[in-house]
Amino acid sequence: MPRSRPRFPLCLRPALVLAGALSATSLPLSAQGFDVMETTIAGVHAAFASKKLTCRALVQAYLDRIAAYDKQGPALNAIQHVNARALVEADSLDAVWKSKAPRGSLHCVPVLLKDQVETKDMPTTYGSAVFKGFVPQRDATIVKRLEGAGAIILAKTTMGELATRYVGSAAGIIRNAYDPTRNPSGSSGGSASGVAANFGLVGIGEDTGGSIRGPAAVSSLVGLRPTLPLVSRFGMMPANPTQDTMGPMTRTVADAARVLDVIAGYDVNDPVTAYAVGNVPATYTAALVPTALRGARIGVLRVRRDAEPVRRAGGAAGGAAGASAGGGAGAGAPGDTAAARRDSVQRVVAAEYAKVRVLFERAIADLRAQGAEVVDSLSVPVVPGRRVGTTSRPRRRRMRISRSIRMRRSRRSRRSCCRGR
Repeated sequence: MPRSRPRFPLCLRPALVLAGALSATSLPLSAQGFDVMETTIAGVHAAFASKKLTCRALVQAYLDRIAAYDKQGPALNAIQHVNARALVEADSLDAVWKSKAPRGSLHCVPVLLKDQVETKDMPTTYGSAVFKGFVPQRDATIVKRLEGAGAIILAKTTMGELATRYVGSAAGIIRNAYDPTRNPSGSSGGSASGVAANFGLVGIGEDTGGSIRGPAAVSSLVGLRPTLPLVSRFGMMPANPTQDTMGPMTRTVADAARVLDVIAGYDVNDPVTAYAVGNVPATYTAALVPTALRGARIGVLRVRRDAEPVRRAGGAAGGAAGASAGGGAGAGAPGDTAAARRDSVQRVVAAEYAKVRVLFERAIADLRAQGAEVVDSLSVPVVPGRRVGTTSRPRRRRMRISRSIRMRRSRRSRRSCCRGR
């Protein structure tokens, strides 16, 4: 299905002249006509074949953009660590291209890898200062498969603390590439913002409960969370071993399919991938045809996440209680201010949802036009006063305890890794 998306993040538009100047100083003349903005794997490989682009020039263009926009300008803070050998690896791949066929289907595809995934030549922090400077002694299976297909791990991306939200003690807050004042949605926000800002060709994210899909949605990308057995998690520290998996974050469905072709499949180091045996097609790109959605049943949820506005302690109800207790004429003012703030936020949300809904309805129409059976307005039970998908207080407490246990285990794991893994 064709997707309509901005050509590039709005926050980067005023600085394009600077980007061009930076690139022109480093790219050879033969490559200056190639535009890395919003390019795809197929576009890059076509430029290689026509000798309009070299791997080194492509990598340098992305490095220039990282230098220009990640820690200055909009300061997206999407990149945790840049691969110091990226240009050396690019030169090697250029030599391979000249002497024989490409190394693989991802020949010289610069990848932005979430910093939750182990790399033996770069630090892996899991978003936490506890692991800052920790360099594993092995590569994750997904890293080996990407590099085996010719990809370059260009950089490790900033992530939320131990895969939680989008702020970590290792590097700070991730910013949305389309509007740095808005949140990037989840712990894979670094990969999403990096790809959206054209810091790399594709990204790899990790998803527990939406950390690929949410950041991809707010960054106008294709984000794919595979089924759990499909992609090996060996070398990735999960936030929740029964849910966590990794997947591509790309500009197009075609690029997502090409990356999935490489990373999917059985791995002896991750036993759950045995369930994928016999269920992986020769190539996912075979499904990139106009008739691919015929007969597919796709459900549409139309339900508010809040059945009724939840009044928190210290809100309007709390303000009224304060008025009774204090007896002063202005004692209810804090509650009134909170209520006004809530109303203002709700008006903004309603206005923005109206804009989103137009695109949402258009996407549903596109699905129907492609032959999908759309099951609209599925009914989901909602408990009054409870948000859909929220957890009870006892469960939240158990989750906090579980996170604390993971932290302690992570510290022990780091010490054992350093002793000789």
